[in-house]
Amino acid sequence: MANQEALAILKQGVKIWNVWRAGSGSAIMISRDLSYADLSDANLNGANLDYANLDSTVFGSVDLSTVVDWGP
Repeated sequence: MANQEALAILKQGVKIWNVWRAGSGSAIMISRDLSYADLSDANLNGANLDYANLDSTVFGSVDLSTVVDWGP
């Protein structure tokens, strides 16, 4: 189930989300859990979803073409 703090922060906007992700330190594992979240109305342009758990996440018609890929 999605981490509710992470979900609330993502819904505040990509800039806030990316800053939070960058500064979450040891809490980074928690911040990655967006499983089962409904993100169908979210603006994810430029969001750092690196290694996020997106299992069964609902995206609807969200444009993921500019999501930041920080992975290897």
